[in-house]
Amino acid sequence: MTIDEKRRSLYAALLRYAPEAGSLRDRVLDRLVLVALLGATESEPFRVGTIQANIRFGPGSPGLRVEVIQQALDRVINRGEVEHKELRTRHAYFLTEPGIREVNTTAESAASLFEPVLQKMLADTASLCTSRMLKKSLLI
Repeated sequence: MTIDEKRRSLYAALLRYAPEAGSLRDRVLDRLVLVALLGATESEPFRVGTIQANIRFGPGSPGLRVEVIQQALDRVINRGEVEHKELRTRHAYFLTEPGIREVNTTAESAASLFEPVLQKMLADTASLCTSRMLKKSLLI
């Protein structure tokens, strides 16, 4: 293992286990769960398995454990951003109005952060494809 690889693994361990990183980790998990609940409604809530599937970033990516998702759900329920109801003897979850507002605020914040970066990345690409194609590919 090279020195850079050792450094990266130590930083990753610090981020994972350091007490200072706990609240950051919790906030990230809470936001992931809120975003995973997009599309869930009171009449069609999501179970934990659906939330877990929505958080996956690709076919080979490791998923979050059910316990971790449940802890995040407990926190967002306590804040009133998510509600649950029983669906065939199991809990199912959906966003409340405050939860929807939080997701929208997060999306707007992310868009304002990434817009300048995307503009720089896409500079001088007009000859390769139309701006309509670029916008469409970024939305997918």
